[in-house]
Amino acid sequence: MNGLFSLTESEDGSIRISYEDYKVDAFGGSSYEAIYDIDSENKAKLFRYLVDAGNTGDLNEMLVSEFGERLDKKSFASTCDENEIKYKLFTWIDD
Repeated sequence: MNGLFSLTESEDGSIRISYEDYKVDAFGGSSYEAIYDIDSENKAKLFRYLVDAGNTGDLNEMLVSEFGERLDKKSFASTCDENEIKYKLFTWIDD
């Protein structure tokens, strides 16, 4: 996998966490995209979770520490679900 996640913060306090991976190899490949939209209230819950889990730094640094640069260290969606952090998810897969 080549992609890295990105974090975009909006003026209204909401955030968008997106991950794209475009894989091409000798046998074809596939492309994958996931976008998590999180409102300001749930952003605060995510921030509290990350701090309570022992992470430090700004939100981006804590996300990398907890989930990895490719969101591959542990499941972002499962962690949010388990901690009642609500999000809207968009995914796209092209084989």
